Amino acid sequence: MIFRKSRNFYWVLFAVGFALNLVWELSQMQYFTALSEIGYPKAVLFCTLASVVDGVAVVSIFIVLENLFDNGRGDYVIAAALGGLTAVLFELAAKKLGLWTYAASMPVIPFIEVGLLPMIQLLLLVPLSIFVTRKLDNRM
Repeated sequence: MIFRKSRNFYWVLFAVGFALNLVWELSQMQYFTALSEIGYPKAVLFCTLASVVDGVAVVSIFIVLENLFDNGRGDYVIAAALGGLTAVLFELAAKKLGLWTYAASMPVIPFIEVGLLPMIQLLLLVPLSIFVTRKLDNRM
């Protein structure tokens, strides 16, 4: 793998991805039963750790994009697709490991039985993180 951007770019991308995902994670806490049962401080810590993983996923997806694709506008569509796929894999693994369960209010995708909100999360926030970071990079 070749890193085509400065080290600073990747740190900013991680920070943007982390921040956007943390806001989303905290906003969707009510849709998970385990998080409401462990208390607010522990749930915030859990969401913060999940956002670190999400930030790493954002950077990883970007590295794949910059090495396999042409860095055009289509990258955002590919980033969204990879983000959605990553979310599905994360959710399936978390369910298998018993890390959390969905509340009755969580919309679930039929057949794969994965929460819709976590899938939409990375589907939207991966390309948004890349977009915001590219805009910030142009200003630096």
